[in-house]
Amino acid sequence: MNRDFTRACVCGAIFFLMACTRWESYQLPTTPTPALPSSLRVSAPGRGSTVLAAPFVRGDTLYGRYRGNIVGIARHAIDRVQRPRLDGLRTGATVMGSVAGWIALGLLGGGWE
Repeated sequence: MNRDFTRACVCGAIFFLMACTRWESYQLPTTPTPALPSSLRVSAPGRGSTVLAAPFVRGDTLYGRYRGNIVGIARHAIDRVQRPRLDGLRTGATVMGSVAGWIALGLLGGGWE
């Protein structure tokens, strides 16, 4: 029972912290650099958004992992590039709210025993 409760707490915390991430516009550098963010969301006209993990630029193409495969998207075909950013205010509010919620749940479920 205690192990299930702990697992539920951890899963809940991960779920709430994922809500603290937002996408911010990002400008691709004109020269190849090894310092790209760990993931980028790329939008192209006529296609949906694609999230590339471990992106890198070679020539005029942006490459990255998508669903286990390495894919390339030509820079001239890219409409918008975004990177994930952690929002500190949302994170603080989520942590405080979830702690208060778990305390309230504990008090309703059995008090301080």
